[in-house]
Order: sequence, then structure tokens, then C-alpha cells
Amino acid sequence: MKTKLSTWIALGMIVFLTAGFMASAAKAQDEAGQGPQLLIMIRNIDQLLNDVERLMPSGEGSATTQQMAMLRGMLQGTDWIDPERSIVLGMDTRGDASSWIALIPFRTANANFQMAYSAIAGEDYYLTAFPPQPGFALGPGIKERLLNASTAPAASSLVVEAAASELLAIAQPKIEAAIASRAAAPSPQGQPSMMSPEETQAMLTEMLKTFEQVEILRLGLDLEGDLFTLQFDVDALPNSFLAGLLIDRGDDVRLADYEVDMPLQFRSRAYNVPGMMQLLESGLGEIYRQMGIDFDDLATMTKSFTGEMVGGMTAAPSGMTYEMIYVLAPGTDGEDFIINTYLPWFERYNLQMAAFVAQQANKPQAPTLYERTADSIVAGVKVVGVKTNYNAMLPPGDQNLAALASGGQIFETRLAAVDDFLLMTSNDAAMGDLIARARGFETAPAQGPMAEFELDLGALIEAMQAMMPPGGTAIDWPTDLGDVTMKAEMQNGQLATRTRFNIDDMGKMSAAFTALSARQAAVTASGTPAGATPPKPVATMDQRQPEAHPGHWYRRGGLHSAYGAYKAAATSYRKAIELSPRYADAHFQLGVVYGEMRQFEPAIRAMTRAIDLDDDKSAYYYGRGRVYLLAGEEEQAMRDFMEAGFLGNRDARAYLKEAGVSLE
Repeated sequence: MKTKLSTWIALGMIVFLTAGFMASAAKAQDEAGQGPQLLIMIRNIDQLLNDVERLMPSGEGSATTQQMAMLRGMLQGTDWIDPERSIVLGMDTRGDASSWIALIPFRTANANFQMAYSAIAGEDYYLTAFPPQPGFALGPGIKERLLNASTAPAASSLVVEAAASELLAIAQPKIEAAIASRAAAPSPQGQPSMMSPEETQAMLTEMLKTFEQVEILRLGLDLEGDLFTLQFDVDALPNSFLAGLLIDRGDDVRLADYEVDMPLQFRSRAYNVPGMMQLLESGLGEIYRQMGIDFDDLATMTKSFTGEMVGGMTAAPSGMTYEMIYVLAPGTDGEDFIINTYLPWFERYNLQMAAFVAQQANKPQAPTLYERTADSIVAGVKVVGVKTNYNAMLPPGDQNLAALASGGQIFETRLAAVDDFLLMTSNDAAMGDLIARARGFETAPAQGPMAEFELDLGALIEAMQAMMPPGGTAIDWPTDLGDVTMKAEMQNGQLATRTRFNIDDMGKMSAAFTALSARQAAVTASGTPAGATPPKPVATMDQRQPEAHPGHWYRRGGLHSAYGAYKAAATSYRKAIELSPRYADAHFQLGVVYGEMRQFEPAIRAMTRAIDLDDDKSAYYYGRGRVYLLAGEEEQAMRDFMEAGFLGNRDARAYLKEAGVSLE
């Protein structure tokens, strides 16, 4: 089942709404202008249209197919457009008028297109206005901005780039009026709001101050094979508070050798924790305060952390199991921090949350969310325990939700300190393993992304299925799912994130949740779902033996490789190949890590095997070409680059173009 990709719809709404603000605020812009504040860049329009047809329900006579055919007709075909440069649309606002200006790069001129859209012809591009305007005039600097954007390397197939601070300055009067109007509006049906109108207005105003520090906001969508990538970038204004936060300090790392083998994994390197808390407080502090939470107390507690941490979680019917390690700031006594700072804060926080829950649910007495459990000694280290009961936060009367959460909302936490590490696990056995590992950590130069997140969708679905209440209509939950990954980098006032997932996985999950919704609707309507059958036994994460699956070892190899542990990565990829000898991607990635270790002969053998198994992947040829180049075999490398280029590999084409080699 193909995903409906609500992300595309959301992106279209962003463009539409931003355009509306631009048009309505046009009078505020200086007549001189500085070029478009909103750009849309489309790399390889033909490929993008093909991708849309893949993503949306299509076929002969379908609405999607008809719309794509109409778009190709409007463009007078796509074979004349240069796929190596981007089509760029920019919103031009001058005086009381606003319009879209488009730059279409071409490799062969198209007189029909030029005539149909009253386009101005450049050396190898057309400029046209939408709606078409014969003899239209360009504002100062607009053509240069569009040309630069067209030739700049594109990170995604579709990119929307907004000059955020300029847009806010143009639209500020209308935005402030909207905030004031929203703050003054009565609560729906006369119900009291959590925040007063004045508090709402103050919070939104503070959030605007943060957005005013954003010079460029960039959203991008890309599809390569079945892998969908969402790009989100922020470029802060130079010398702003935000720019000072978005910096990779390059601190040495302590946890490079710590790897978590759990369905949910996350890690980060050191960053400016107090500064980030200050940024969070400016936007959301009022909400925390309305919940009775002392944000200043929270900020004070977090000053003891460097920001470097690694953790993971696993869900099962018996509850959550997890392990986390945080690096404490220099000079922090770990055991003293746990006893005299962290635990008192944690108790205050849970008391505040309990009071808020009681208030929102009109309960006469606040539920007990937190209690201390018995301390212990593990591997010679004092371990303290706490238990948090999130079942007490469930609203009364919602039996389905309570049943769904039964057994899975009690969090047991064990805490200990070793050197400058704060360790957290769900039981003492795991704590013993973690203490032993923490004692062997060594300092290493900064490596890997600033932050990384990985979620095993198949394991998540299994955990949810295992936690479902007994009985009910059987649902065909998908199990052959991959991962959702997110990586973030901060450098020189810029934040760049990439979130990736398999589009077919999203379709399978959508179908499963649709079935779950239908089942819950049947329960609500009749009390007993029609055709109820006993639930199928479900294996937990501990029972399903993930090490028996090649995908498990392939993902481990990727994690090892991302952090430069190439020997461990090679071992994991070899294990994946042992379990699935025709796993082409595993052979290729094994070749990649051999190449990183300068072992060129085994690298070439592994990549050649990947090509033998799947000779249509341009990345395989390009990767082998890079290894040949490193090994000094330039003739072989050029052959592979040529083959990769013929298959459409952008990196190979760029290399060949730089080398003066034409594929025509």
C-alpha cells in the first residue's frame, strides 16, 4: 500500500500560507527589494514527477497519472529541461504587487514554451512570471539570485527556502495583530484555558523573538529508491544568540565506544546545555509554569550535564527496559549530584506533575507518581532506585487506554555514578554490565553527528501488539519493517537535520493503524468486536532473537561504521552475509568499510560481489570506482564512474564533468 505522504501536503500548505503572508504584507517591503524571500527549487523535474507517481495511487486513468500528464503538458515536455540544474521559483514582492518568477534551465531551447509563457530567454535558461505577464520586469537582484540558486548543489529533490527574518519583518504587523486577536478570543464553549490571554500573548511574542533570529529556514524532500528523506535546516542570523548555540565545539567524546543494541537508540555529543535551556524557556517556559513546573529549577539541574549522552529503550508487556549514560560537567561529584540534586529535583517535578494531573482531571487528591525504592550495591558502586507510576496519569473511565497501558507504564529506574558518568538502567543486572563498560571508556576526538536517533519500526510494532488488551479482532501487524533515522549537525550557526525512512514501511504502518482504529470503533459501538478471536501469541524482543536476522547485523554494521569502528562494522556485515549470502547491500557496505581501512583488494572483491547480485545500483559502481581511485587504478576507476554516470549517479556525473568527460 502506497503512503499518502501527508508531508507533501504539509509542505504545500507551508508554501501557500507563506505566500499569503508575503502578498498581504507587500506594502511593507522596500521598493528597492533584495530579491525573493521565498524560493522553491526542483532538481530534475522529470524524476520528481516520476517519484510523485510512485508515491501516490496511480495507473491508467487515475487522478495522479492525469495530473502528472497535465503538468508535463504545461511544461511542453521535460526532456528539454536541464536535469543537472534546478528549476527555481521565487516570490517577488514590490510595492502593492506580488508574483512568482520562475527560472527554467534548458539544455535545448523550447520555442513553444517560450511563446506559451511569454518567457525571457537567457543563454541557457528561461525566465517567466506566474501568472504569465508579457513584458514583465524583474526586481533588482532577482535574476542573479535565481541563477545562483539554480546552479548551487541541491541536497534534495524539492527544497523550499525562506528568508525567515525578512519574512517576519514584512509580515510582523499582521502577525502581531493575529496574536493579539487570538489572545483576546474567549475559550471554546466558555471553558477556562490553561493560560490567560495575556500569558498566551506573552508566550507567542517570545517565540517570535526566537524566529526573528533565523536568517534562512530550509525544508527539503527527497526520494532515492524506497528511501524517503526529510531535510530541515536552520541558518541563524550572524552574531545572534541562536547562532552562538548552533556551534559544534568539537569537544572530545567519552562515549564513542558505547553502543546500544535496542530498538530505540539515541545519542548526542557535548553542546551548550544552559544555552539550549534558555532557548527552550523563552518559547515554552510559560507552559511549564502553568503546569506548576519550576523551569528555573529544571535549568539549574541540567547545568551539571555536558550534553553528551547515549541511550536506548525496549518495550515489552512487562514494562520498559532501558539504559542511558550521561557525561557530567567537569568538577561534578556524581554520587553527590544524584543524592542532593537529581533526586530532590525529580521528586519535586513528579509532585508538580501530580498536582497538575489532579487539577486537569478534577480529582480531589493528587495521584502518587513517584516513590523511592531500595538502594543496593552493584560492583562496589552505590545504586539508588526510584519508581514512576504513569498509570496514575491516565484519565478515568478510558478503559481501552488503561488496558493498553497495563503493565507497561511503571518505570523502574536505577541510578549510579562512575567517574564523571551518570548511569541509568531499569534493573540492577543491567546496571552491573553498564558499570563494567563505563570503567573502560576512553577519551577520543569528536566524531559522528552532533545528535542521532534510530527507531526499529518492526520492534515498535511488536511491542505495541504485545501490550494490546486480550481479545478483539486479529490485526495483521507488519513485521518486515526497517528503521527511522534522524541525524543532526550544528556548525557555524547552522543546524542541519536529515530524517530518513522507507516509504513502503509507512504505508504498511498506515494500513495497520487504520485497522486498529476500525477495531476500536467497533469496541466503542458494541462493547464486543464482531468476530472476536483469541489473540495470537506475540514474541517479545527478548524472545524473537534479533541476532538471527541479517537486517539486525546490517544495522549494527551501519552504527559501527558511523562512529568509525570499522573492524566491528566489518564483523557485523560479514555476519549479515553469513545469514543471507545474497544480501547485496551488506556486501557493498562491507566493501566500504574495507576501503576505509585501506584494505583495497577485499574492498573491491566485496563491491564486485554486490554488483554481481544487483548490477542496476549506480552507488555500487561509484563506490567501487572510489576504491579503485584510492588504490591508484585510475583506468578501472574511470570505467566505474562512467557506468555509474550512465545509471544517473549525481556524484559520478559531477566527477566526470570536473574531469572533462562527457557522457553524451
